[in-house]
Amino acid sequence: ICVIDSSSSMRGRKIYQVKESLKILINLMGIDDRLALISFNREAKTIFKLKYITDKNKYLLERQIDLIDTYYGTNILSGLDIAINMIKEENILKKNEEERVTSIILLSDGCDSYHTEEQLVNSLKEKTKGCGLSFTLHTFGYGNYYDAKIMNKLASLRDGSFYYVEDYNNVSEYFASVLGGCLSVVSQKADLKVELIKKDCKLVKIFGL
Repeated sequence: ICVIDSSSSMRGRKIYQVKESLKILINLMGIDDRLALISFNREAKTIFKLKYITDKNKYLLERQIDLIDTYYGTNILSGLDIAINMIKEENILKKNEEERVTSIILLSDGCDSYHTEEQLVNSLKEKTKGCGLSFTLHTFGYGNYYDAKIMNKLASLRDGSFYYVEDYNNVSEYFASVLGGCLSVVSQKADLKVELIKKDCKLVKIFGL
C-alpha cells in the first residue's frame, strides 16, 4: 500500500521523482502482487484500491499517478490512517485464508504541517495497539529538505527501513529490497549474529535493518 505525499512541499522535483518511483515499482511487481495508492495533503483519499497487477491495472495505475497534483499542507497521519484501515478490512475479509505479507510504503519529505514527531509516533502506536495487525512500514524520503528523523522513527516502529531517494533512477534497488521482504518473510524480529572468519573480510551492505 503506497501512501503518497501530494502536499505543497512536494511540488516540482519531489513529486516528479515520486511519480517516476511509483512507475518503477509497478514494473517490478508481478501478477500475484497487489497494490493500492493513497494520496494525502491536509486530507487523504484512496486513488486506487488494492488490486492485482494485471496489464490493465498497470495502465490504470500509471494514469492515476500522472494525475497526482500538489496543494495544501501535509497530514501524514491521514494517509497512514486509511492504509491501516485498509489492512484491518483486508484481515476481516480474508480471516479464513492464509495471512498475506503486507507493507505500507510512505513516500514523502516527512515535513508534517499538523503533528509533532511525538504525536506521529504515539498515534501510530495507538492505531495498531492490540489489534494484531502484521505489516511493515517503509519510508522513502525525497528532496533536499526532508525530515529524516521522523521518517526513520516511523519506519522503525513497524520493523521497516528508511530510504533516501537522491536520484529516482536508483530507487529500483530499494524497492527490490522491500519486495524481497514481502516475498520471503518466514519470521519476524529475528536476531542474526555474523562473525567474520578472515580478518581481511568486511561487510559491504546489510538489508532489512
